[in-house]
Amino acid sequence: MAGERKEKHLDVYVIPTESPEKAERKKPSFRHVGKEMLRFKIHFFFFLGGLANAIPFLVVFAKERLGLAASSLGAVLTAQMFIFIFTKPLIGYIADYFNKLKIIIIILTSITVTCYFLLLLIPKFEQEGISNPNVTAAKTAFIDMKLCSKYKEHFGNSFSSADCSNINNNTDALDLDEECVFCSLDTDSRFSNEINSNNFSVLPNSGETNLRTISDFETYQFWMFALFFSMASICSNATFTLSDTACCESVQRKAGAEYGKQRLWGAIDWGGIAPIAGYINDYTGDFLASWTLMAIMLFLFLWNLTKIDLVKPHFSKNILGDVGTAFKSKVFLAYEFVICMNGVAAGIIWFYLLWFLIAIGGSEFLCGLSLAVQNFGGVILFMFFSDYIIRKVGHYQVLSFSLLLYVARCLWYSYLYNPWLVLPIELCHGVTYGLYYTTLASYGKLSAKPGTEATTQSVVFSTHEGLGAGLGCVFGGLGFDYLGGHQTFRIAGIFCACGFLVSLVLFFFIRKENSQWERPASDTSA
Repeated sequence: MAGERKEKHLDVYVIPTESPEKAERKKPSFRHVGKEMLRFKIHFFFFLGGLANAIPFLVVFAKERLGLAASSLGAVLTAQMFIFIFTKPLIGYIADYFNKLKIIIIILTSITVTCYFLLLLIPKFEQEGISNPNVTAAKTAFIDMKLCSKYKEHFGNSFSSADCSNINNNTDALDLDEECVFCSLDTDSRFSNEINSNNFSVLPNSGETNLRTISDFETYQFWMFALFFSMASICSNATFTLSDTACCESVQRKAGAEYGKQRLWGAIDWGGIAPIAGYINDYTGDFLASWTLMAIMLFLFLWNLTKIDLVKPHFSKNILGDVGTAFKSKVFLAYEFVICMNGVAAGIIWFYLLWFLIAIGGSEFLCGLSLAVQNFGGVILFMFFSDYIIRKVGHYQVLSFSLLLYVARCLWYSYLYNPWLVLPIELCHGVTYGLYYTTLASYGKLSAKPGTEATTQSVVFSTHEGLGAGLGCVFGGLGFDYLGGHQTFRIAGIFCACGFLVSLVLFFFIRKENSQWERPASDTSA
Protein backbone atom coordinates (compact mmCIF):
# COMPACT_ATOMS: atom_id res chain seq x y z
CA MET A 1 0.00 0.00 0.00
CA ALA A 2 2.89 2.35 0.84
CA GLY A 3 4.52 1.49 -2.46
CA GLU A 4 1.32 2.38 -4.32
CA ARG A 5 1.15 5.70 -2.51
CA LYS A 6 4.73 6.44 -3.46
CA GLU A 7 4.02 5.64 -7.10
CA LYS A 8 1.02 7.96 -7.12
CA HIS A 9 3.10 10.63 -5.45
CA LEU A 10 5.82 10.28 -8.08
CA ASP A 11 3.28 10.46 -10.89
CA VAL A 12 2.06 13.81 -9.69
CA TYR A 13 5.33 15.50 -8.74
CA VAL A 14 8.08 15.23 -11.34
CA ILE A 15 11.55 15.03 -9.78
CA PRO A 16 13.90 17.51 -11.49
CA THR A 17 17.27 16.28 -12.72
CA GLU A 18 18.93 19.50 -11.54
CA SER A 19 19.48 20.71 -8.01
CA PRO A 20 16.63 22.56 -6.26
CA GLU A 21 18.70 25.74 -6.24
CA LYS A 22 19.13 25.71 -10.03
CA ALA A 23 15.49 24.81 -10.56
CA GLU A 24 14.42 27.71 -8.37
CA ARG A 25 16.64 30.10 -10.30
CA LYS A 26 15.16 28.93 -13.61
CA LYS A 27 11.57 29.25 -12.44
CA PRO A 28 9.85 31.73 -14.77
CA SER A 29 9.02 35.08 -13.26
CA PHE A 30 5.81 36.96 -13.96
CA ARG A 31 7.63 39.16 -16.46
CA HIS A 32 9.01 36.10 -18.24
CA VAL A 33 5.55 34.56 -18.54
CA GLY A 34 4.32 37.82 -20.07
CA LYS A 35 7.00 37.64 -22.74
CA GLU A 36 6.10 34.04 -23.55
CA MET A 37 2.46 35.01 -24.01
CA LEU A 38 3.17 38.27 -25.84
CA ARG A 39 2.65 36.63 -29.23
CA PHE A 40 -0.82 35.48 -28.19
CA LYS A 41 -1.71 38.97 -27.03
CA ILE A 42 -0.61 40.30 -30.43
CA HIS A 43 -2.52 37.44 -32.06
CA PHE A 44 -5.87 38.52 -30.59
CA PHE A 45 -5.03 42.23 -30.81
CA PHE A 46 -4.61 42.29 -34.59
CA PHE A 47 -7.20 39.62 -35.38
CA LEU A 48 -10.13 41.18 -33.54
CA GLY A 49 -8.91 44.70 -34.26
CA GLY A 50 -8.90 43.96 -37.97
CA LEU A 51 -12.38 42.48 -37.95
CA ALA A 52 -13.67 45.43 -35.88
CA ASN A 53 -13.29 47.55 -39.01
CA ALA A 54 -15.87 45.49 -40.89
CA ILE A 55 -18.08 43.12 -38.88
CA PRO A 56 -19.96 45.71 -36.73
CA PHE A 57 -20.83 47.79 -39.80
CA LEU A 58 -21.97 45.05 -42.17
CA VAL A 59 -25.61 45.60 -41.23
CA VAL A 60 -25.16 49.32 -41.93
CA PHE A 61 -23.48 48.40 -45.22
CA ALA A 62 -26.45 46.22 -46.19
CA LYS A 63 -28.97 48.89 -45.15
CA GLU A 64 -27.36 52.03 -46.58
CA ARG A 65 -24.98 50.86 -49.30
CA LEU A 66 -27.15 48.11 -50.82
CA GLY A 67 -30.62 49.17 -49.63
CA LEU A 68 -31.64 45.75 -48.26
CA ALA A 69 -34.66 45.33 -46.00
CA ALA A 70 -34.28 44.03 -42.45
CA SER A 71 -36.04 40.76 -43.29
CA SER A 72 -33.75 40.22 -46.31
CA LEU A 73 -30.66 40.71 -44.18
CA GLY A 74 -32.24 38.49 -41.56
CA ALA A 75 -32.66 35.72 -44.13
CA VAL A 76 -28.94 35.85 -44.95
CA LEU A 77 -27.89 35.95 -41.31
CA THR A 78 -30.26 33.12 -40.41
CA ALA A 79 -28.89 30.93 -43.19
CA GLN A 80 -25.36 31.68 -42.00
CA MET A 81 -26.09 30.82 -38.39
CA PHE A 82 -27.52 27.44 -39.30
CA ILE A 83 -24.66 26.78 -41.73
CA PHE A 84 -22.28 27.43 -38.82
CA ILE A 85 -23.81 24.43 -37.05
CA PHE A 86 -22.19 22.21 -39.68
CA THR A 87 -19.16 24.19 -40.89
CA LYS A 88 -17.74 25.06 -37.46
CA PRO A 89 -17.56 21.43 -36.20
CA LEU A 90 -16.39 20.29 -39.66
CA ILE A 91 -13.49 22.75 -39.72
CA GLY A 92 -12.74 21.88 -36.10
CA TYR A 93 -12.69 18.19 -37.01
CA ILE A 94 -10.29 18.88 -39.89
CA ALA A 95 -8.02 20.83 -37.53
CA ASP A 96 -8.07 17.99 -34.99
CA TYR A 97 -7.47 15.34 -37.63
CA PHE A 98 -4.55 16.99 -39.45
CA ASN A 99 -3.09 18.94 -36.49
CA LYS A 100 -2.53 21.93 -38.81
CA LEU A 101 -4.13 24.84 -36.98
CA LYS A 102 -1.71 27.43 -38.36
CA ILE A 103 -2.20 26.60 -42.04
CA ILE A 104 -5.97 26.37 -41.68
CA ILE A 105 -6.17 29.78 -39.94
CA ILE A 106 -4.05 31.40 -42.68
CA ILE A 107 -6.31 30.01 -45.41
CA LEU A 108 -9.51 31.04 -43.63
CA THR A 109 -8.26 34.58 -42.95
CA SER A 110 -7.18 35.07 -46.57
CA ILE A 111 -10.63 34.04 -47.81
CA THR A 112 -12.27 36.40 -45.29
CA VAL A 113 -10.35 39.47 -46.48
CA THR A 114 -10.96 38.65 -50.15
CA CYS A 115 -14.72 38.28 -49.67
CA TYR A 116 -15.04 41.56 -47.77
CA PHE A 117 -13.45 43.50 -50.61
CA LEU A 118 -15.62 41.71 -53.15
CA LEU A 119 -18.64 43.11 -51.28
CA LEU A 120 -17.52 46.63 -52.21
CA LEU A 121 -17.94 45.79 -55.90
CA ILE A 122 -21.70 45.20 -55.56
CA PRO A 123 -23.74 48.16 -56.91
CA LYS A 124 -26.63 49.56 -54.89
CA PHE A 125 -30.11 48.31 -55.72
CA GLU A 126 -32.55 51.15 -56.42
CA GLN A 127 -36.01 50.29 -55.12
CA GLU A 128 -38.98 51.38 -57.22
CA GLY A 129 -42.62 51.94 -56.41
CA ILE A 130 -44.57 52.44 -53.23
CA SER A 131 -43.94 49.78 -50.66
CA ASN A 132 -47.08 50.41 -48.58
CA PRO A 133 -49.70 52.46 -50.50
CA ASN A 134 -52.34 51.96 -47.81
CA VAL A 135 -51.75 52.54 -44.13
CA THR A 136 -54.31 51.67 -41.48
CA ALA A 137 -54.42 52.88 -37.89
CA ALA A 138 -56.81 50.90 -35.71
CA LYS A 139 -58.51 52.54 -32.71
CA THR A 140 -55.89 55.17 -31.97
CA ALA A 141 -55.91 58.95 -31.92
CA PHE A 142 -52.29 59.28 -32.97
CA ILE A 143 -50.45 57.94 -35.97
CA ASP A 144 -46.69 57.71 -35.77
CA MET A 145 -44.99 56.95 -39.06
CA LYS A 146 -41.58 57.09 -40.63
CA LEU A 147 -40.89 59.26 -43.64
CA CYS A 148 -38.03 59.05 -46.13
CA SER A 149 -35.34 61.67 -45.59
CA LYS A 150 -35.82 62.64 -49.25
CA TYR A 151 -39.16 64.21 -48.32
CA LYS A 152 -38.15 65.54 -44.94
CA GLU A 153 -38.10 69.15 -46.15
CA HIS A 154 -41.85 68.99 -46.88
CA PHE A 155 -42.70 68.66 -43.18
CA GLY A 156 -41.87 70.02 -39.79
CA ASN A 157 -42.14 67.80 -36.77
CA SER A 158 -45.90 67.64 -37.26
CA PHE A 159 -48.67 68.68 -39.60
CA SER A 160 -52.37 69.25 -39.02
CA SER A 161 -55.30 67.75 -40.80
CA ALA A 162 -56.10 71.23 -42.13
CA ASP A 163 -53.12 70.85 -44.45
CA CYS A 164 -54.77 67.87 -46.11
CA SER A 165 -57.46 68.04 -48.76
CA ASN A 166 -60.59 66.21 -47.70
CA ILE A 167 -61.79 63.48 -50.04
CA ASN A 168 -64.64 62.06 -47.99
CA ASN A 169 -65.79 61.80 -44.41
CA ASN A 170 -63.16 59.34 -43.26
CA THR A 171 -60.24 59.76 -45.65
CA ASP A 172 -57.51 62.43 -45.82
CA ALA A 173 -55.12 62.85 -48.76
CA LEU A 174 -51.70 64.44 -48.53
CA ASP A 175 -50.45 66.04 -51.78
CA LEU A 176 -46.81 66.84 -52.53
CA ASP A 177 -45.10 68.37 -55.54
CA GLU A 178 -43.52 65.03 -56.28
CA GLU A 179 -44.37 61.43 -55.68
CA CYS A 180 -44.56 60.54 -51.98
CA VAL A 181 -42.89 57.33 -50.88
CA PHE A 182 -43.33 56.05 -47.35
CA CYS A 183 -40.59 53.83 -45.95
CA SER A 184 -40.77 50.85 -43.65
CA LEU A 185 -40.62 51.29 -39.89
CA ASP A 186 -37.43 52.68 -38.32
CA THR A 187 -36.06 55.05 -40.96
CA ASP A 188 -34.68 58.57 -40.82
CA SER A 189 -37.40 61.02 -39.82
CA ARG A 190 -40.97 60.88 -38.64
CA PHE A 191 -44.09 62.98 -38.32
CA SER A 192 -47.16 62.72 -36.15
CA ASN A 193 -50.73 63.78 -36.86
CA GLU A 194 -53.65 63.79 -34.52
CA ILE A 195 -56.65 62.56 -36.45
CA ASN A 196 -60.18 61.45 -35.78
CA SER A 197 -60.53 58.86 -38.51
CA ASN A 198 -59.12 55.38 -38.27
CA ASN A 199 -58.01 55.00 -41.87
CA PHE A 200 -56.20 57.09 -44.44
CA SER A 201 -54.44 56.45 -47.73
CA VAL A 202 -51.17 57.73 -49.20
CA LEU A 203 -51.74 58.44 -52.89
CA PRO A 204 -49.07 58.99 -55.56
CA ASN A 205 -49.26 62.54 -56.93
CA SER A 206 -48.20 61.43 -60.40
CA GLY A 207 -51.31 59.34 -60.85
CA GLU A 208 -49.30 56.36 -62.03
CA THR A 209 -50.73 53.02 -61.06
CA ASN A 210 -48.22 50.61 -62.58
CA LEU A 211 -45.51 51.10 -59.95
CA ARG A 212 -44.43 47.96 -58.12
CA THR A 213 -42.00 46.90 -55.46
CA ILE A 214 -39.22 44.54 -56.48
CA SER A 215 -38.28 42.03 -53.80
CA ASP A 216 -34.66 41.94 -52.70
CA PHE A 217 -34.65 38.24 -53.50
CA GLU A 218 -35.24 39.05 -57.19
CA THR A 219 -32.03 41.08 -57.50
CA TYR A 220 -28.54 39.84 -58.30
CA GLN A 221 -27.16 42.31 -55.73
CA PHE A 222 -28.83 40.39 -52.93
CA TRP A 223 -27.43 37.05 -54.02
CA MET A 224 -23.92 38.43 -54.51
CA PHE A 225 -24.09 39.93 -51.04
CA ALA A 226 -25.39 36.66 -49.58
CA LEU A 227 -22.58 34.65 -51.22
CA PHE A 228 -19.61 36.87 -50.32
CA PHE A 229 -20.89 37.78 -46.87
CA SER A 230 -21.62 34.14 -46.00
CA MET A 231 -18.20 32.94 -47.14
CA ALA A 232 -16.48 35.66 -45.12
CA SER A 233 -18.59 34.92 -42.04
CA ILE A 234 -18.04 31.16 -42.21
CA CYS A 235 -14.27 31.61 -42.41
CA SER A 236 -13.95 34.32 -39.76
CA ASN A 237 -16.32 32.49 -37.43
CA ALA A 238 -14.25 29.31 -37.64
CA THR A 239 -11.05 31.30 -37.12
CA PHE A 240 -12.47 32.68 -33.87
CA THR A 241 -12.91 29.18 -32.47
CA LEU A 242 -9.59 27.83 -33.76
CA SER A 243 -7.76 30.81 -32.26
CA ASP A 244 -9.43 30.17 -28.91
CA THR A 245 -8.52 26.49 -29.11
CA ALA A 246 -4.89 27.26 -29.92
CA CYS A 247 -4.64 29.79 -27.11
CA CYS A 248 -6.22 27.47 -24.54
CA GLU A 249 -3.83 24.68 -25.48
CA SER A 250 -0.77 26.90 -25.26
CA VAL A 251 -1.85 28.68 -22.08
CA GLN A 252 -2.30 25.31 -20.41
CA ARG A 253 1.38 24.63 -20.97
CA LYS A 254 2.51 28.07 -19.72
CA ALA A 255 2.67 28.27 -15.92
CA GLY A 256 0.95 31.32 -14.52
CA ALA A 257 -0.82 32.31 -17.74
CA GLU A 258 -4.61 32.57 -18.04
CA TYR A 259 -6.72 32.46 -21.19
CA GLY A 260 -8.86 35.49 -20.31
CA LYS A 261 -5.79 37.71 -19.89
CA GLN A 262 -4.72 36.90 -23.45
CA ARG A 263 -8.19 37.16 -24.97
CA LEU A 264 -8.89 40.59 -23.47
CA TRP A 265 -6.32 42.15 -25.82
CA GLY A 266 -8.69 41.43 -28.65
CA ALA A 267 -11.43 43.25 -26.74
CA ILE A 268 -9.09 46.23 -26.22
CA ASP A 269 -8.50 46.60 -29.95
CA TRP A 270 -12.12 45.85 -30.87
CA GLY A 271 -13.31 48.63 -28.57
CA GLY A 272 -10.62 51.02 -29.77
CA ILE A 273 -10.87 50.40 -33.51
CA ALA A 274 -14.69 50.28 -33.84
CA PRO A 275 -15.31 54.01 -33.15
CA ILE A 276 -12.37 54.93 -35.39
CA ALA A 277 -13.82 52.81 -38.20
CA GLY A 278 -17.25 54.35 -37.63
CA TYR A 279 -15.79 57.86 -37.84
CA ILE A 280 -13.91 56.95 -41.03
CA ASN A 281 -17.12 55.62 -42.57
CA ASP A 282 -18.99 58.82 -41.62
CA TYR A 283 -16.18 61.06 -42.91
CA THR A 284 -15.63 59.27 -46.24
CA GLY A 285 -19.23 58.20 -46.79
CA ASP A 286 -17.94 54.78 -47.80
CA PHE A 287 -16.40 51.61 -46.37
CA LEU A 288 -13.25 51.27 -48.50
CA ALA A 289 -10.89 53.13 -46.15
CA SER A 290 -11.91 51.23 -43.01
CA TRP A 291 -11.78 47.89 -44.79
CA THR A 292 -8.30 48.70 -46.08
CA LEU A 293 -7.29 49.19 -42.46
CA MET A 294 -8.84 45.78 -41.76
CA ALA A 295 -6.66 44.17 -44.44
CA ILE A 296 -3.49 45.75 -43.02
CA MET A 297 -4.23 44.56 -39.49
CA LEU A 298 -5.10 41.04 -40.61
CA PHE A 299 -1.86 40.90 -42.60
CA LEU A 300 0.02 41.73 -39.38
CA PHE A 301 -2.07 39.06 -37.65
CA LEU A 302 -0.91 36.45 -40.17
CA TRP A 303 2.70 37.62 -39.91
CA ASN A 304 2.57 37.17 -36.14
CA LEU A 305 0.90 33.80 -36.60
CA THR A 306 3.98 32.47 -38.40
CA LYS A 307 6.06 33.27 -35.31
CA ILE A 308 4.09 31.28 -32.73
CA ASP A 309 3.52 27.60 -32.11
CA LEU A 310 -0.08 26.49 -32.64
CA VAL A 311 0.62 22.74 -32.93
CA LYS A 312 -1.85 20.71 -30.89
CA PRO A 313 -0.21 18.28 -28.44
CA HIS A 314 -2.89 15.56 -28.50
CA PHE A 315 -4.58 13.46 -31.15
CA SER A 316 -7.65 11.28 -30.79
CA LYS A 317 -8.09 8.22 -32.97
CA ASN A 318 -11.85 8.27 -32.41
CA ILE A 319 -12.79 11.95 -32.52
CA LEU A 320 -16.46 11.53 -33.38
CA GLY A 321 -16.96 8.82 -30.78
CA ASP A 322 -15.26 10.82 -28.04
CA VAL A 323 -17.27 13.94 -28.83
CA GLY A 324 -20.51 11.94 -29.09
CA THR A 325 -20.21 10.70 -25.51
CA ALA A 326 -20.74 14.25 -24.27
CA PHE A 327 -24.29 14.29 -25.66
CA LYS A 328 -25.20 11.39 -23.38
CA SER A 329 -24.71 13.60 -20.33
CA LYS A 330 -27.72 15.51 -19.02
CA VAL A 331 -25.33 18.12 -17.61
CA PHE A 332 -23.93 18.77 -21.08
CA LEU A 333 -27.44 19.02 -22.54
CA ALA A 334 -28.50 21.48 -19.83
CA TYR A 335 -25.48 23.60 -20.65
CA GLU A 336 -26.35 23.45 -24.34
CA PHE A 337 -29.88 24.70 -23.64
CA VAL A 338 -28.68 27.74 -21.68
CA ILE A 339 -26.01 28.43 -24.30
CA CYS A 340 -28.64 28.31 -27.05
CA MET A 341 -30.93 30.72 -25.19
CA ASN A 342 -28.05 33.16 -24.77
CA GLY A 343 -27.35 32.78 -28.47
CA VAL A 344 -30.88 33.83 -29.43
CA ALA A 345 -30.53 37.12 -27.56
CA ALA A 346 -26.99 37.62 -28.83
CA GLY A 347 -28.11 37.10 -32.44
CA ILE A 348 -30.68 39.89 -32.18
CA ILE A 349 -28.29 42.33 -30.51
CA TRP A 350 -25.22 41.54 -32.62
CA PHE A 351 -26.90 42.12 -35.94
CA TYR A 352 -29.77 44.50 -35.24
CA LEU A 353 -28.67 46.82 -32.43
CA LEU A 354 -26.63 49.06 -34.75
CA TRP A 355 -29.44 48.93 -37.31
CA PHE A 356 -31.78 50.06 -34.54
CA LEU A 357 -29.49 52.90 -33.42
CA ILE A 358 -29.19 54.23 -36.98
CA ALA A 359 -32.98 54.03 -37.32
CA ILE A 360 -33.66 56.18 -34.25
CA GLY A 361 -31.20 58.84 -35.33
CA GLY A 362 -27.77 57.59 -34.24
CA SER A 363 -24.62 58.07 -36.31
CA GLU A 364 -22.04 55.47 -37.30
CA PHE A 365 -19.67 57.15 -34.86
CA LEU A 366 -22.17 56.49 -32.05
CA CYS A 367 -22.40 52.87 -33.20
CA GLY A 368 -18.64 52.56 -32.90
CA LEU A 369 -18.67 54.40 -29.57
CA SER A 370 -21.21 51.93 -28.19
CA LEU A 371 -18.80 49.11 -29.05
CA ALA A 372 -16.02 51.01 -27.29
CA VAL A 373 -18.14 51.28 -24.13
CA GLN A 374 -18.94 47.57 -24.35
CA ASN A 375 -15.27 46.64 -24.42
CA PHE A 376 -13.53 49.25 -22.27
CA GLY A 377 -16.39 49.54 -19.82
CA GLY A 378 -16.97 45.86 -19.20
CA VAL A 379 -15.40 43.21 -21.44
CA ILE A 380 -11.76 43.91 -20.57
CA LEU A 381 -12.43 43.96 -16.83
CA PHE A 382 -14.44 40.73 -16.80
CA MET A 383 -12.04 38.90 -19.10
CA PHE A 384 -9.14 39.85 -16.84
CA PHE A 385 -10.84 38.42 -13.76
CA SER A 386 -12.74 35.67 -15.62
CA ASP A 387 -10.60 32.82 -14.32
CA TYR A 388 -11.17 33.87 -10.70
CA ILE A 389 -14.91 34.49 -11.21
CA ILE A 390 -15.48 31.15 -12.94
CA ARG A 391 -13.72 29.26 -10.15
CA LYS A 392 -15.74 31.03 -7.45
CA VAL A 393 -19.15 31.13 -9.15
CA GLY A 394 -19.18 28.19 -11.56
CA HIS A 395 -19.63 27.79 -15.30
CA TYR A 396 -23.37 27.15 -15.31
CA GLN A 397 -24.13 30.02 -12.96
CA VAL A 398 -22.22 32.45 -15.19
CA LEU A 399 -24.18 31.33 -18.26
CA SER A 400 -27.49 31.65 -16.43
CA PHE A 401 -26.64 35.11 -15.06
CA SER A 402 -25.71 36.23 -18.57
CA LEU A 403 -29.21 35.29 -19.69
CA LEU A 404 -30.69 37.43 -16.91
CA LEU A 405 -28.67 40.45 -18.08
CA TYR A 406 -29.99 39.94 -21.61
CA VAL A 407 -33.45 40.52 -20.12
CA ALA A 408 -32.29 43.90 -18.82
CA ARG A 409 -30.59 44.84 -22.09
CA CYS A 410 -33.53 43.98 -24.34
CA LEU A 411 -36.07 45.75 -22.15
CA TRP A 412 -33.82 48.83 -22.02
CA TYR A 413 -33.67 48.96 -25.83
CA SER A 414 -37.44 48.57 -26.03
CA TYR A 415 -37.89 51.94 -24.29
CA LEU A 416 -34.97 53.68 -25.99
CA TYR A 417 -35.67 56.73 -28.17
CA ASN A 418 -32.57 58.82 -27.53
CA PRO A 419 -29.75 56.83 -29.20
CA TRP A 420 -27.10 58.21 -26.83
CA LEU A 421 -28.83 56.56 -23.86
CA VAL A 422 -27.74 53.18 -25.22
CA LEU A 423 -24.28 53.71 -23.72
CA PRO A 424 -25.03 52.97 -20.01
CA ILE A 425 -26.65 49.58 -20.63
CA GLU A 426 -23.75 48.49 -22.85
CA LEU A 427 -21.70 47.98 -19.69
CA CYS A 428 -23.65 44.71 -19.30
CA HIS A 429 -21.75 43.43 -22.33
CA GLY A 430 -18.89 42.77 -19.95
CA VAL A 431 -20.82 39.78 -18.61
CA THR A 432 -22.91 38.80 -21.65
CA TYR A 433 -19.80 38.63 -23.83
CA GLY A 434 -16.55 39.10 -21.89
CA LEU A 435 -17.20 36.71 -19.02
CA TYR A 436 -19.64 34.57 -21.00
CA TYR A 437 -17.29 33.98 -23.94
CA THR A 438 -14.40 33.04 -21.66
CA THR A 439 -16.69 30.65 -19.81
CA LEU A 440 -17.67 28.95 -23.07
CA ALA A 441 -14.03 28.49 -24.07
CA SER A 442 -13.17 27.12 -20.63
CA TYR A 443 -16.18 24.81 -20.58
CA GLY A 444 -15.46 23.52 -24.09
CA LYS A 445 -11.86 22.80 -23.17
CA LEU A 446 -12.58 21.11 -19.84
CA SER A 447 -15.46 18.99 -21.17
CA ALA A 448 -13.41 17.71 -24.12
CA LYS A 449 -11.41 14.51 -24.18
CA PRO A 450 -7.74 14.86 -25.22
CA GLY A 451 -7.44 15.31 -28.98
CA THR A 452 -11.01 16.54 -29.44
CA GLU A 453 -10.60 20.10 -28.15
CA ALA A 454 -11.21 21.89 -31.45
CA THR A 455 -14.20 19.71 -32.30
CA THR A 456 -15.82 19.97 -28.86
CA GLN A 457 -15.35 23.73 -28.67
CA SER A 458 -16.76 24.01 -32.17
CA VAL A 459 -19.89 22.13 -31.05
CA VAL A 460 -20.30 24.39 -28.02
CA PHE A 461 -19.76 27.60 -29.94
CA SER A 462 -21.94 26.49 -32.85
CA THR A 463 -24.81 26.06 -30.39
CA HIS A 464 -24.35 29.68 -29.37
CA GLU A 465 -23.37 31.31 -32.68
CA GLY A 466 -25.14 28.86 -34.96
CA LEU A 467 -28.41 27.49 -33.62
CA GLY A 468 -29.08 30.18 -31.02
CA ALA A 469 -27.99 33.21 -33.03
CA GLY A 470 -29.72 31.76 -36.09
CA LEU A 471 -33.05 31.69 -34.29
CA GLY A 472 -32.35 35.21 -33.07
CA CYS A 473 -31.77 36.40 -36.62
CA VAL A 474 -35.08 34.90 -37.75
CA PHE A 475 -36.99 36.71 -35.04
CA GLY A 476 -34.95 39.90 -35.41
CA GLY A 477 -35.43 40.22 -39.15
CA LEU A 478 -39.15 39.52 -39.11
CA GLY A 479 -39.67 41.59 -35.97
CA PHE A 480 -37.94 44.69 -37.29
CA ASP A 481 -39.91 44.58 -40.54
CA TYR A 482 -43.36 43.82 -39.10
CA LEU A 483 -43.24 44.95 -35.45
CA GLY A 484 -40.53 47.58 -35.33
CA GLY A 485 -37.39 47.68 -33.23
CA HIS A 486 -38.94 48.65 -29.90
CA GLN A 487 -41.56 45.93 -29.90
CA THR A 488 -39.03 43.34 -31.12
CA PHE A 489 -36.68 44.02 -28.22
CA ARG A 490 -39.59 44.00 -25.76
CA ILE A 491 -40.65 40.51 -26.85
CA ALA A 492 -37.01 39.38 -26.82
CA GLY A 493 -36.71 40.53 -23.20
CA ILE A 494 -39.77 38.51 -22.19
CA PHE A 495 -38.37 35.49 -24.07
CA CYS A 496 -35.04 35.72 -22.23
CA ALA A 497 -36.86 36.03 -18.89
CA CYS A 498 -38.66 32.75 -19.59
CA GLY A 499 -35.37 31.13 -20.57
CA PHE A 500 -33.75 32.30 -17.34
CA LEU A 501 -36.54 30.71 -15.27
CA VAL A 502 -36.11 27.43 -17.16
CA SER A 503 -32.35 27.55 -16.52
CA LEU A 504 -33.04 27.79 -12.77
CA VAL A 505 -35.26 24.71 -12.94
CA LEU A 506 -32.61 22.78 -14.86
CA PHE A 507 -29.98 23.73 -12.30
CA PHE A 508 -31.88 21.92 -9.54
CA PHE A 509 -31.92 18.76 -11.69
CA ILE A 510 -28.20 18.78 -12.46
CA ARG A 511 -26.70 20.49 -9.40
CA LYS A 512 -25.29 17.26 -7.92
CA GLU A 513 -23.59 16.13 -11.13
CA ASN A 514 -22.58 19.70 -11.95
CA SER A 515 -20.92 20.23 -8.56
CA GLN A 516 -18.83 17.09 -9.12
CA TRP A 517 -17.85 18.38 -12.56
CA GLU A 518 -17.10 21.94 -11.40
CA ARG A 519 -14.75 20.85 -8.61
CA PRO A 520 -12.06 19.32 -10.83
CA ALA A 521 -12.70 22.01 -13.40
CA SER A 522 -11.88 24.68 -10.85
CA ASP A 523 -8.70 22.88 -9.87
CA THR A 524 -7.65 22.63 -13.48
CA SER A 525 -8.23 26.31 -14.10
CA ALA A 526 -6.18 27.44 -11.13
